[in-house]
Amino acid sequence: MKNSAIIPLSRRAILGTLLGASVGAFIFWLIQLQQIGFLIAVGAGAGALVASMWPILYSMWLRVHWDDWHLTEAELQGLKFTSAGSQRRAAWKLFVEVSTRIAAQPLSDAEGDDGKAISSLHELFRCTRDVVAQMEPTRIGKAETVETYALAMLNGDLRPFLSKWHPLWEAWRDANPSVPCTNWQMHGEFRSDLRHLQPKIHGRAKGFAQIAGIPNIARFFPDDERQR
Repeated sequence: MKNSAIIPLSRRAILGTLLGASVGAFIFWLIQLQQIGFLIAVGAGAGALVASMWPILYSMWLRVHWDDWHLTEAELQGLKFTSAGSQRRAAWKLFVEVSTRIAAQPLSDAEGDDGKAISSLHELFRCTRDVVAQMEPTRIGKAETVETYALAMLNGDLRPFLSKWHPLWEAWRDANPSVPCTNWQMHGEFRSDLRHLQPKIHGRAKGFAQIAGIPNIARFFPDDERQR
């Protein structure tokens, strides 16, 4: 067996050693220059690096900054809404949350479960509040924003419904843990109120889509087209 200590270095290792020594010598030479020469050399190197990477850096700058400064407007229910990039991203999150929940979907009296419907609406309330709370305050004059629109949904649509029905359902479910929700004496009234709420939430979903600047919004609401 050959002794590993006498195995010659590979060509790659030799080249790496030479390259490292060359870089070290170059850095040492730069340090030995007068200050102006060192600055010129460093500046030239930095300039060459930026020039070579400019397309990538410019693209990154546009993605990070341009969208946040680019303002768009949408008119909803007679009000004009203005949004920048961060507000449009928040509106997209809220659109996904609202449009995929039972709150915006049709539901007959014989379908679904009352408790799950209330839980879904409660989760929508919590999620919307979290999204708005995590946003930086929008400072775009006196125009309406995604925050004011979301808070209107919370305080005008969801809070009154949940304040009424959540405690009533919890009290009945605690007393009747295994009984189908269709046996709840308030099941019919609850579903009636839910059907009254759903078009409002459905409209909110479309509003968030408009604020987010989503093109061809109708494709997300095929039921609307079938009902026409």
